[in-house]
Amino acid sequence: MNSNQALVLGLWRRIRRRIARTGLSLDMVAAGEAELTTVEADLPAYLWVYREVLGPWLASAAAAGDLADQLVRWLHRHNQFLYATAQTRAELGQVYAQALADTAELLDEARSQQEVEDGLPQLLAEHHQRLALALKVAFGARLRDTVQAEYSPALQIAVLGLDRVETPVLDVGCGATAALVDYLRNAGIEGVGMDRDAQAPGVVQADWLTQDYGRGIWGTVISHLGFSLHFLHHHLSDHELAFDYARAYMRILASLRVGGRFAYAPALPFLEAVLGDNYRVESRTFDGYGGGLPIESSTVVTRLA
Repeated sequence: MNSNQALVLGLWRRIRRRIARTGLSLDMVAAGEAELTTVEADLPAYLWVYREVLGPWLASAAAAGDLADQLVRWLHRHNQFLYATAQTRAELGQVYAQALADTAELLDEARSQQEVEDGLPQLLAEHHQRLALALKVAFGARLRDTVQAEYSPALQIAVLGLDRVETPVLDVGCGATAALVDYLRNAGIEGVGMDRDAQAPGVVQADWLTQDYGRGIWGTVISHLGFSLHFLHHHLSDHELAFDYARAYMRILASLRVGGRFAYAPALPFLEAVLGDNYRVESRTFDGYGGGLPIESSTVVTRLA
């Protein structure tokens, strides 16, 4: 890595930290309280001293798409049910491209470090106003924080009621760390994880609504408080995404080998009742969470033909 690349990487890391910063909530964004105009003390000097390198990179907007993806991952951590379409991601990318271009213009026109320091707060305020508007247009009343958590592999298996696991195994919505997949692999079971925010080694980063699951491939497909939870949420919300989930659900069933199983929680009784004779549906309840948490329903669908 040469010195210019190191300078760009340093700025890139600063921008990413701003997106991932804690203490900000979706509720604050929806209420118009999310304007982050505070500028790190050394940032104006960094931009001014290295403006000949950083200005062209900012003007190119090459990082805008990656920044939009970073923001979407931040959204998922606050509300797992938010689904950013390709159009939404593109619009968020345009907002970041505008902010990067505005910063490049500020560096080009500034005659001193002080002018950079004076101009950044207003630039950031305008950027966050545009960003908040784009999010409100995309998600409306759904722009709010929800409760979510990660569960141990042992608990996930208990909830799903898996007395056996036929390989290969696909965990749909395995989470960023793919804990269950790692647990299965350590037990000598062939497992693959898939998640929109996948970061763990050997896990596929993909959208479960558009993923090609293949046909007759999987011995077991697992999804604990993932795919079916989102499906149920959009179904009960009467959201058009429910139809996309129904189509993806049938693609998952088609991806099973004969005798293969799709195990998930919560159950989807409104769909399971109409699956037909090619599938066997077994539902159960689990009340072992403890701490007063509600009983969970789960389903295992076996492909018979």
